[in-house]
Amino acid sequence: MAAQGTLHFWLVIIAGVLGNVAGSIFAYWVGKHGGRQFIIQYGKYIFFQYKHLEQADYWFQKYGSWATFFGRMMPFIRTFISLPAGITKMNVKKFILFTFLGCVPWNIGLTLIGFKLGEHWEMAQAYIRPVGYAALLIVMVWIGRFVYQNILKTRFM
Repeated sequence: MAAQGTLHFWLVIIAGVLGNVAGSIFAYWVGKHGGRQFIIQYGKYIFFQYKHLEQADYWFQKYGSWATFFGRMMPFIRTFISLPAGITKMNVKKFILFTFLGCVPWNIGLTLIGFKLGEHWEMAQAYIRPVGYAALLIVMVWIGRFVYQNILKTRFM
């Protein structure tokens, strides 16, 4: 619609960033106000132990701002980074700032791609989909490594 002149290019970006930030704050809030207790109570059913929560706390204290920033620019991960930030009670002001900063390039990129492609935007899926699959593969390898090191290795060795 921006390519057709129906919407202003920068207003599309601003709306996208504000929508991302609003949704992220909600997910952060869910993590902060129920995620920790949920993990303590039900984590054992998904092989998540309390020591993993302590490790996440430490990790987010050390890298949370940058994890939030870079996580916002990665397909798949961007959707979930708010929950652990909330669960570990990352500083909310830092969370909002780095979420905002990470959403800006993502939304500029998506809007620019949509603007340049115009009516042919569906062609981009052939190029974007492999990036999403690569990000998903990285996350799955990381989860597999986590499961092996923290669950299988300790139970069967």
